[in-house]
Amino acid sequence: MLDGRDPACDNPPVTHQPGLFTDEPAPPDPPAASSADIGALPQPTISRTTGRLLGVALALAILAPALLIAACSWKSFSSGNGGFGPGAPNDPFYDPARHIGEPTIRVRIARAEPTITIDAQGPSTTTLLTVAPAFAPHLANTITAPIQVTLGPTAWRIIDGLGATRTIPRKDAGAAPPHADTLTIHAPMNTILSFDGAQRPGDIVLHALTDAPGAQSALAIDVVEHVPIELYLAGVVAKELYSSWHLETFKAQAIAARSYVLHERRRRAANDAYVDVEASTRNQAYIGHTTNRTALRAVEQTRGVVLTWQGQVLRAYYSSTVGGRAASAGDTWPTSAGFEFNAAGPIQASPRTDVDDFSPLYRWTVERSRDELSQRLRAWAQAQGSLLRQVQLVKRIEVSQRNEYQRPTRYRIYDDDDKWYELSAEALRVACNTSTQALPFPSNKQRINSSDFDVDTKSDTLVFRGRGFGHGVGMSQYGAEGMARAGLTADDILAHYYPGATLERAY
Repeated sequence: MLDGRDPACDNPPVTHQPGLFTDEPAPPDPPAASSADIGALPQPTISRTTGRLLGVALALAILAPALLIAACSWKSFSSGNGGFGPGAPNDPFYDPARHIGEPTIRVRIARAEPTITIDAQGPSTTTLLTVAPAFAPHLANTITAPIQVTLGPTAWRIIDGLGATRTIPRKDAGAAPPHADTLTIHAPMNTILSFDGAQRPGDIVLHALTDAPGAQSALAIDVVEHVPIELYLAGVVAKELYSSWHLETFKAQAIAARSYVLHERRRRAANDAYVDVEASTRNQAYIGHTTNRTALRAVEQTRGVVLTWQGQVLRAYYSSTVGGRAASAGDTWPTSAGFEFNAAGPIQASPRTDVDDFSPLYRWTVERSRDELSQRLRAWAQAQGSLLRQVQLVKRIEVSQRNEYQRPTRYRIYDDDDKWYELSAEALRVACNTSTQALPFPSNKQRINSSDFDVDTKSDTLVFRGRGFGHGVGMSQYGAEGMARAGLTADDILAHYYPGATLERAY
């Protein structure tokens, strides 16, 4: 995951394994205020001897509502009687009343699209969606689904399910604050929106973009789902883990994911962003509505519970497979002003056992062409403004620094002229996997899976012999499942992977 993010599919067929979405942690967004979602109150630390997770969590006094921004409660722009549901056909978890008062998560589910199609599923053969610009709710239209939306210079253009076309005025771009030019789509009770092949349990908000980088058109649309956090987490946890894995693994994952997203939400709010997280490898994988019973139970049974450290929500990184040697957040990402959270004690390297040794990527070997790898490194370095852009044909790669548990933290890259360039371990992993116009992303068999490897030179190739999958910071998902199989609880799992952290109920 992310900056911590990770992986699998809850609906057969399973096409990838846990860890897929932790593979490419992107650099953090521009600096934001440090995360402080929970006030500084004395708390008991997680302990394997203090009982089950819920026993610990429920024994804590429920913190005051002010611990989270009160205004973050989920509200529909209309009546608030729910925008999710067929949903929720017979599942009480999807009852809107259960999620009033929760923080809302704003998840970007598509970026810079020229045309958007939104449908709905519910008990009626004909569904009427409520569509309104944020600046003028009185201009709301009731439109037959499915709807196709494009952006014009002065208006949103909508083709409804009957083929009729109508327009809704846009907010004057010159007078609007950034990202205020929006259109909100809301489904009626017992009906759920669908977009891009997935059911979406929240409202969908379209943001008008002008000359967006990478957009296919000068006028493009960002698609953002506004969804209550617990509904969001169900769609995250279902994507992150195999559906056959233990409930205790799912509970530990739910708490880590909840902690991460609340931390990121606070960071984005400090920058006045209109998106909290991406529904992709950049943050946490999210599939929308899920019927995965284990995921739903795990989220319900840990409702509101987060990891904290020194009174603040912990940025609870996790990855697929650590492989026996953990990484520190402080060695992996910045700890400078605005990123002090990466120095938090519970997300630094700590002793690991081989409970994730059943992962198919516990150990791996990849052979890469020296020429191809050199091209990727130069392309990455050019984009980053790194001196590595000057590297010639890569001759060898050596570990230059390790942490106290012998995991590499820095590497030196030597070229045929014996000039060397030094990178952090995680930066090198990302650079090895970067894509160029001539070279697409490496295949799964060619991907460098983690930042923990040794490299041998063999004629025109480099042979990487590595450990684990992902950045190696925080919880190992395979390790969590290994502990659960041994009879340990979510409490035990979190105590092992985030030593010194505290469990609190945030809402």
